[in-house]
Amino acid sequence: MTRPTPDRLTAALSHTDPALGVFLPAGFPAPGLDLEALQAFAAAGARVLEVGLPYSDPSLDGPAITTAYQHALRHGTRIADVLATVRRAAATTDAAVVVMTYYNPVYRYGVDYAKEVQVSQP
Repeated sequence: MTRPTPDRLTAALSHTDPALGVFLPAGFPAPGLDLEALQAFAAAGARVLEVGLPYSDPSLDGPAITTAYQHALRHGTRIADVLATVRRAAATTDAAVVVMTYYNPVYRYGVDYAKEVQVSQP
């Protein structure tokens, strides 16, 4: 479990057999339970874990994701929580862990911040 996520992602996508990828908004179904769910998905064979960064105006997402994002935000999920979940999931599973976000948070915090997140994987 020590390979960086870019290497894990390349490995997951290089298989010729189908790979399971799972999406889960950070902070859903509740703070802390998101990590348990991601670990369970990886244990069940998911090669890619996509962690959604809850956003207050997810205009391009459907009603299920929008509702999950709103739920996570109401329970206090913030960017730091998302990043902590991503780091812990990468450290405790063999799956590639990626963040799904709109560009607005990257723009607000800066591209250098996004790069820091990428290289902060264990």
